[in-house]
Amino acid sequence: MYSVAIADDEVCIREGLRDLVEWHKLGFSLVGAFEDGDELISLFERQPPDLLVTDIRMNRCSGLEVAKYIQEHNLRTRVILISGYKEADLAMSAIRYGVKNYVLKPVDLDELTECIQNVRTELDTEQAAYLKQEKLTQTCSKIEDLLNLFFEEMMRGSLQNQRLVRRMFHLIYPNLSFEQNACFSLTLHIRQNNHFVRNQWAHGRGELSQYINSFASSSSCRIEIRIISDQDDRLLAFGLLRVQVSGSARSVIEKDIAALCDGLRTTFGVQINLEGLEVFSSIPAMLSSLSDAGPVSLPCALERLGLRQKQFYSALLEPGKEPQAIQAAECFASYFEELEPALAKDAAKNFLYPLSIKLKEEGIPPLAALTLDEAFLELDRAEDSAALRDVLLKTTRSLSAVLHGTSSDFVERTKEYIFEHIGQDLSLEDIAEHFYLSPSHFSRTFKAQAGETLIRFISRCKMEYAAQLLSNTNLKIYDVCEQVGYKSLRHFNKLFKAYTGMQPSGYRQRMHMGGAGNDQ
Repeated sequence: MYSVAIADDEVCIREGLRDLVEWHKLGFSLVGAFEDGDELISLFERQPPDLLVTDIRMNRCSGLEVAKYIQEHNLRTRVILISGYKEADLAMSAIRYGVKNYVLKPVDLDELTECIQNVRTELDTEQAAYLKQEKLTQTCSKIEDLLNLFFEEMMRGSLQNQRLVRRMFHLIYPNLSFEQNACFSLTLHIRQNNHFVRNQWAHGRGELSQYINSFASSSSCRIEIRIISDQDDRLLAFGLLRVQVSGSARSVIEKDIAALCDGLRTTFGVQINLEGLEVFSSIPAMLSSLSDAGPVSLPCALERLGLRQKQFYSALLEPGKEPQAIQAAECFASYFEELEPALAKDAAKNFLYPLSIKLKEEGIPPLAALTLDEAFLELDRAEDSAALRDVLLKTTRSLSAVLHGTSSDFVERTKEYIFEHIGQDLSLEDIAEHFYLSPSHFSRTFKAQAGETLIRFISRCKMEYAAQLLSNTNLKIYDVCEQVGYKSLRHFNKLFKAYTGMQPSGYRQRMHMGGAGNDQ
């Protein structure tokens, strides 16, 4: 549902806009009715609505000035101006501020409704395009993460299925040869990184990676580089030689990497050197060199994944980096299949123990302690590597929500989910699954933060929405009952009376919205 604000300095018009327009039926929720534009500006500073219906002339701050404010601040709010016949010149000047809709006084309700419906269509189209683009962006990001994971695991020697690697290679690099193009692993060292970042760095760290990608895509560059890991003072990368050479592939690669380092020094002023370079004649040659590692013991696996653990902890403890923490946990879990079941279970526990200790040292939040305690119990019950992986990923998501989400965030997100599915028979299991938590964990967490049980909260949300429908629509009571997800009208009436102190029909009459035709 979209949000709408209305403004007019004439009380009768303002109240008419508030009471006569069927906002909910048109897909809008009224956030306020104001008598002047300066009150609107205050609203826009806090939370701009999707639609503004305002008189063009008001005492202190006009609707035209508000439209100008919206344009100057690049807000997405649509504006419908209400104008008198003698103010048509002002309405025309509003076009300069992006206003496309205005209604002449005296206001015709049908004309205004049609105008609002047109705005709703525009908003729906815009939202659909935004969601489509957002989904595309998320998909591209997930694909990029998968590609990074693929190359990282290949470089670690975890991928020995050459058929799989070959198919992935030809999908990513259709113009290169799996058997003939040389490849390499690369480590770049940023000298005195901490001092440099603290005292001289004027760029975002991501700009380094962007520069490397643009450098590798230039026509003069003969190498393809993919950043695999970006640590404090080191960049780890996988690379390919795009051309086939008769001489030394290493010399060609080193020459291009030297040019890359020079470019980074010139562009960013950062002292960056080549620390490690291992060149292979082809992808199969690299896979062959990595296949001699032999069986992996628990100490060896933990030592090999120490860097991954560090990535996991730093990402989990930093707000906004849940995807990186999940990716690190996913990579760690991929090694469980190489271990005996008992060793894999110990590895999973050892993966979480240092985090538990660190959180206790810093004053662990009670809900985080509960999450970790539950995780260790579930790890004990896990029967295979897939179950261990599921526990790690679920724990990562839960800890991220607990450590970086406020109580109000969690409750509000739950409320949003409930209202999005208000017409369904909601269960604890469904909602807990949406938040990647177990039902028991979600139930305890929600009650601790909201101060009431989830079932009571759902019932209250449904009754609030039912009260809105009874007040603002002409739906029959049994239709309202179905709209909020109840099949039994008798049960709905009982709950509504417990919530409001009166039957739905009586509530509607009290709100001056109903008549005899709207009863059951």
